[in-house]
Amino acid sequence: MSSPTIQPAATTATPEGTEPDSQYAAYLKNSNPAATLGPLDGVVAALVTVGSRTFLITTHTDYVPALPPVHDHDVFLREDMRYGVDDVTLWPQRYSARYCHLGAMQRPDSATPESAVMFWSPRPSDFKRSDDAPGLALGKLSAAALAALEGLVRLLLGDYEDYKAASQPSLEYLPPLVHEMERGLQRLQTTPSTYEQAVLGTRDLQHTCLEVDALIEYMTVCKPRMKPGIVPCRPAALMGVFTGDPQVAETLSVAGIPLREASSFSTENILKIVAPRSYSHLDIPAHPKYSAICRTGADTDEKIEAMRKVSRCIDWYCDPFESMYQEAATTSGSAGSSRGGRGRGSGGGRDGNNAAISRYAPCKRPLTPAFLIQRENPHKAHSPKKASEAHDAAGGRNKFLPIPHRPEMPESITAWETALGNVDIAVKLQQRARTDTYYVFPEPALLASPESENMRQIRLHHFLLLKDALEYRIVEQSPRLLLSSQEWRDTLAGKVTQQGRQNSKGRARSGVIEELLAPALKACDVDRYSAFPVDLRTVAPITRNRAREIIWEVAEVNFRYELVSLDHRATGLCRRDECSRCFAGGMLVGMPIETSKEGLAAAKLEDRHVYNVELAKLMCGWRGEVPDVIKRAAVKTGAVMAGKMRELEEAVATLYCQRFYEYFRRAAVIPMRIQHEFGS
Repeated sequence: MSSPTIQPAATTATPEGTEPDSQYAAYLKNSNPAATLGPLDGVVAALVTVGSRTFLITTHTDYVPALPPVHDHDVFLREDMRYGVDDVTLWPQRYSARYCHLGAMQRPDSATPESAVMFWSPRPSDFKRSDDAPGLALGKLSAAALAALEGLVRLLLGDYEDYKAASQPSLEYLPPLVHEMERGLQRLQTTPSTYEQAVLGTRDLQHTCLEVDALIEYMTVCKPRMKPGIVPCRPAALMGVFTGDPQVAETLSVAGIPLREASSFSTENILKIVAPRSYSHLDIPAHPKYSAICRTGADTDEKIEAMRKVSRCIDWYCDPFESMYQEAATTSGSAGSSRGGRGRGSGGGRDGNNAAISRYAPCKRPLTPAFLIQRENPHKAHSPKKASEAHDAAGGRNKFLPIPHRPEMPESITAWETALGNVDIAVKLQQRARTDTYYVFPEPALLASPESENMRQIRLHHFLLLKDALEYRIVEQSPRLLLSSQEWRDTLAGKVTQQGRQNSKGRARSGVIEELLAPALKACDVDRYSAFPVDLRTVAPITRNRAREIIWEVAEVNFRYELVSLDHRATGLCRRDECSRCFAGGMLVGMPIETSKEGLAAAKLEDRHVYNVELAKLMCGWRGEVPDVIKRAAVKTGAVMAGKMRELEEAVATLYCQRFYEYFRRAAVIPMRIQHEFGS
C-alpha cells in the first residue's frame, strides 16, 4: 500500500462553514462547480497535519473523514465489542492491495433497510436466557434477532450464487468468507453463550457479511469500471480508503469508490475547504476483560489479520475422540480418574496440533496405528457373532439392543435398530484408548433406563439444568469433551461438585465433573451450582412428550459427533462439511426439534433417501470394503425405485454400525425420531 503524499500547507484546516482566508483560497483557485470532477478533484477538501507533515485530502462526498492513527498504537476491543477507529467496518483505512475491496464496504451512515442489520447493536433485551437453567447467564439471541441475521445471510448467499452463476472471476478469498459467514450464523443460532459473547459473535458475523458484500460489489460493479475511457462516476455511499498513490486514486475514482487523499496540489478542482469529520464517537473505553490484540501503525493488513485471529480461530466442529485419544496416550492413568486436564495448548485445542490445520481443506494426518482393525487370522474363515445374541459379561444392559419399553424413549428407526443388533462382535480389535468408549452427551438410555420413574425424572431435570453448560463446553473447546458412562451417571445424579470419601473413585469422578463444568461457571460468574441435586417436590414434572424431545436431542448430538469422528478415523481426513450434509439442518448441536421428523428420521422413505445418498458418498471414501449398493448409489442420478431406496438404507446403517464398533469398541448411538406433535 502507498503511504499518504505530503502537501505543504501553512496551518490546520478551517472549520466547515467558515470563509477560507487567503491561504486556503490558493487551493480553491481552480474551483469550477460546472466542471466534471476528476479523480483527484474534490467536492470538499481538508488539510490534516501529522507530525511535521501535512496532507491535503479530497473526497467526492460532502465531508472528509479524519485520518486514522498513523503512529504506533495498541489495537484493542472496546466496550461495544468493536475496535474503534481501527475497525475497518466503522472508519476508512489506508489502502490495501490485498484487501482492495474494503473501499467498497457500506458505510454505517448509509445503510439501506436491507443492510441495516449489518450495523445493528444487540441490547440486553435481545438476549434470552434458557428457562431450564435459571442459575446460568447463558442463552441466545432472540428469535427475532436471529431471524434478521439469517435473512441477511440468505440474501448474501443468493448474491454469491448469482456471482458464481454469472461466471465471474473466481476469488480464492471469497469462498472462505462465505463459509465463515454461514458458520458465524450457525454458532449464534445453535450454541449458548453469555451476553457479551453473543454480542461479539454478532459483530464477527456482521464484519464477515460486510466483507462478502464488499467483495461482490467490488467485482461486479466497481472493477468493470476500471477501464481506460470510462467516464468517472459520482461515488456511491461506500466506505472508501485513504491513498496517496495517484494511480490508485484514479482507478478507485473510476470505480465509484470515494477517495480519501490526493497527491500534491496543482490543478485539482476543489469546491470547498472543510474541517475533517472527527471520529471521537468511536473513542470508546477498552473492554476490561480483553487485552490489546496488536500494536501497529497504519498497516491495514496487520489490523485485519489480528482481528481475525481473535474472533475466528475457534472451531467447535472438532473430533472429540481424537483429542481424548491423544490425551490418554500421554497419561499413565485412566483419563477419568484425574482432575488434571489439558489446556487449549494441547491436542484438540486451538493452539495445539490443530492450529496448523486449515479450516477449509482436509487435514491429511496419518491415522494412529491403534485405530486400525485386526482380525484374529485374515486367512482363516471368520465366524460372525451377532451383538444382539451376546450377553454382557458384567451383567449389564446389552447396548446393541433397545432398552425395554419406556414411555420417555423416542422411536427407533427400523433399519438402524436392526443394523445395530446385527453388528459382528467376533472381530478382534487392537487395544485402543479406554476413552473410545466415552460419550459426548450422555448415552440416551441413561435418561430412560432406570426402573424408578422418580429416578428418570431426576436425571431429566439435571440434564436440562446442565444442558447449556454442556453445550457451552463443547463450543468453547473444553480440555476434555468426553465423559465415561459412569461419569455421566454421576452427572445426571447431580454429583457436579467434588464430594465423597477422600481418595475414593467417586470423589475423583465428581472432581473431574466439577472441573469440566468450570468454564461455563466462570463465564457466568457463578461459583457453584446450587440446584443439585434437584428436589422433585419443587419442580413441575417433565411430561413424556417433553422427555422424548430431550432424549432425542441427546441421541442426535451423540450420533452427529460420532459420525464426524468415525469418518475422520476411516479416512484420515477432516470432512466436517461433508458430514454435515448427512444431517437435517446440518448442525452438530442446537438443532431445532423439528429436525427430529426430517433427514434420516423422516417418515417417508424417499425423504430419507436423500440423506442416505449423502452417507453413501461419505462412505465411499472409507478404508476397507464398501458394498456395491453404496458405491452405485453414490454416483447414480435420476429416479430410484422404493426397493432400491430400502436396500441402500439397510446397507448404510449396517456399514455404519459395524465400522463404528470396529473403530470404537462399543455400540454406536443411532438416529431416532419423534412421533408426537410438538407442544402436545
